[in-house]
Amino acid sequence: MINTIDHIINIDLASKINMNQSISIKKNDTNSHKFIINIFNNSVAYDLTSSTSRIYFKKADGNKVFLDCILDSTTVNKLSVLLTTQALTYAGLVASEITIYGTSGEILTSVTFNFTVSDVIRDDVAIESVSEFTALTDALAVVTTIANKADKTYVDTNLDIVNTQLAETAQQSNTNATQITSLASGSPKGTYTTLALLQSAYPTGDTNIYLVTFDGNWYYWNNSNWVSGGLYQSTEWLDVITVQNQTWGVV
Repeated sequence: MINTIDHIINIDLASKINMNQSISIKKNDTNSHKFIINIFNNSVAYDLTSSTSRIYFKKADGNKVFLDCILDSTTVNKLSVLLTTQALTYAGLVASEITIYGTSGEILTSVTFNFTVSDVIRDDVAIESVSEFTALTDALAVVTTIANKADKTYVDTNLDIVNTQLAETAQQSNTNATQITSLASGSPKGTYTTLALLQSAYPTGDTNIYLVTFDGNWYYWNNSNWVSGGLYQSTEWLDVITVQNQTWGVV
């Protein structure tokens, strides 16, 4: 932490100002300059203990800034204010004044005093050195390349996931379509005593439904396997399982 530069300013509310010397501060200095302001009334210390004070700035570009002043606890008339960057962002003459606010709504403003903000050789925005600029360009190129590769990996990974999901959705849609087609045909195309016999008869499936008497379920092909659609309860099947010694095309 650096020591602040203190600028002593004496203000007499009877319109007298005495600065020890003209004040010039470099542009964009931050929290490094402090105004020490002594307030008088006709050369007598002005009591500020029951009031609050602010300093107002009007910069050379016309913009305005205000900062709260702090009253020194060892005196009744000494104020201090640490200048922030915003007060020093524009080079040129800065007009300043102190405003004192009383507890009953009173407002008292000092005469205006000025200080100068000077330009600096340093530029916190521009990069002046060619070698430094080249090094920065190379570094940015590397970072950009890494970022592009990372983005491509991310996109490729998520694209694979999406393609898988689409394929699964399409397969399910085909399965549903096959099941709907089979159901629409009405009665089973044939009957088998076991699922194994059905699988043997149609190892690659077809679009019909078949009844397996062992478990009483009807089966449909889902593009890869014979799948149970549940217990078959048509009149014909009830006849098969209730009428003894009567066959119904059972394999």
